Amino acid sequence: MLGISKQQANALVRRADLPFIKVHSQFQVPKDAFEKWYASQTHFVRKQEKAAALSGNYMTVPQMGRKLGVTRHNAHSIVKSKSGRQLLETVQVGDFCYVEAGSFQRWLDSQSKYRLAPVEERVIQLRRPRNPAYYTVEEVCRFYGLRHSELYEKLASGDIPAIRTGKTWRIKRNEFDELLTGGREE
Repeated sequence: MLGISKQQANALVRRADLPFIKVHSQFQVPKDAFEKWYASQTHFVRKQEKAAALSGNYMTVPQMGRKLGVTRHNAHSIVKSKSGRQLLETVQVGDFCYVEAGSFQRWLDSQSKYRLAPVEERVIQLRRPRNPAYYTVEEVCRFYGLRHSELYEKLASGDIPAIRTGKTWRIKRNEFDELLTGGREE
C-alpha cells in the first residue's frame, strides 16, 4: 500500500509501535490501528494517492535541479523564491515536492539567471570483465555508470540478458555488449 519493502514495513511497525498479530509466519497490523497511524503522519503516502496527485507531468525538485545543473538545495531555494512561488505549480505528496513540467518551462522562460544544463552524451566504451563470459552487477554499474536500482529493474523485466542463480545475477557479456553497441563491434 505504501510502496515500501517488507523490511521497511517491519521497521515501521516496530518504530511506530503498531499492534500486530502473527498469521502463518507473517505479521499483520489491524486495519483500524493502521488507519489511525496513517492519519497521524504525513511522511508516507499510499501508492494510489501518489499516482492520483501526480497524474500529470511532474518532476521532483532534485530532478529540476539536475535539469538546471544546480544542487538540490539550490533547486529547493528556487521553488521557495518569490518567482518560484508565483510561476511553479507544485504538488506536495507526503514529504516530497513535485513540480509540474509545463510550469517549470514557463518559469525558465520568464527569467535569465538559469538555463538548462547541457546534456552530456556518454560514450560507451566496452571494458574487460573478470569473467570473459559474464559481467557482475557491480561491473556493469561501475563500467557503464548505471545505478544499482536501475540495473536491477532492467534485469527483473528481462530488458537485459542475464541469468539468476539464487540472489546473484550474471549478465551475459556478449549479448549485453551487443545490446549496448547495437550489434557493431568497437
